Amino acid sequence: MKVSDIIKTLEAYDPNDSVVIAWWEREAFDPDLVSNLSLEDWAAACKYMEFLIDWSYAHEVLDDIFKVFLKEKHK
Repeated sequence: MKVSDIIKTLEAYDPNDSVVIAWWEREAFDPDLVSNLSLEDWAAACKYMEFLIDWSYAHEVLDDIFKVFLKEKHK
């Protein structure tokens, strides 16, 4: 996803809202793999990863963590 797309999406929110966001920059990946990668190939890899990743599992994990937080908060 392009940063401009993220910014456009976030503009719909109140600046004081809280959200959970995850992203990985190019530098977060193996430097031996990305150091010689063109910007075009990096953009293509990002689209490829977005297409293949199953975020539903991540949501389940975050939902479980949220439930633990609420349980701990109400002890």
